Amino acid sequence: MTSVEKIFQDYAVLIPTLVIVSITAMVAFQFIWNLFEDILVNKLGIQTKWGRKKREEHELLISTANALAELSKRHDESVRQSIEHDKKIKEELRECVSEIKQSVAETKNTMQIYSENRINDREKSRQIQNEINESISELTQGANERQEQIKALMHGSMELLGDKIDQRFSRYVAMKGIPENEVAEFDGLWDAYHNYLNGNHGREQKYIYVKNHLQVLPVEINPIYDDREEK
Repeated sequence: MTSVEKIFQDYAVLIPTLVIVSITAMVAFQFIWNLFEDILVNKLGIQTKWGRKKREEHELLISTANALAELSKRHDESVRQSIEHDKKIKEELRECVSEIKQSVAETKNTMQIYSENRINDREKSRQIQNEINESISELTQGANERQEQIKALMHGSMELLGDKIDQRFSRYVAMKGIPENEVAEFDGLWDAYHNYLNGNHGREQKYIYVKNHLQVLPVEINPIYDDREEK
């Protein structure tokens, strides 16, 4: 039993010693390797395979960051143009409604004046009635023209939103996912296109495909870098 205990005691001392020696050797090797690589790269201008790969990864990271910044800039410009277009449509609709209200008010005022200043002259009365009828006819024709203008504006807005949906769909398919910070905006585009402008059902399949078949990409994941990795 004494011999066995002595053997265990020897191993108890030997194993920690080997661990300490191994760690020390690894640290020394890493230090020597870093010093050797620094001499090769900075002094002699020679790059190792590992150093070259590290430099390429750094350049890829910079390129990816620049691409992401450009993508963000384009996105902001697209949102700005959409907001300006919406403001323009609202302003034109507001002016159209104001003109209609003004025309109706003028017609009512004319009829009220006619009613309050009724005269016995039948020809005069007929002339005034004809003028009122012409005014109402012109008002109706103007309202129809404005209605057609409103339809044209709505159709133009629908096409613009549809084009944005097509562009987003192509980009998301290429990225194999939709960035997390663009999900709400994409839903808003579809809601305006489908529910308010009654867009066609062809783009509905694209929207459903994105929602049901493409994953949501966290903003930390760079889709450009992933796409290069897959190639």
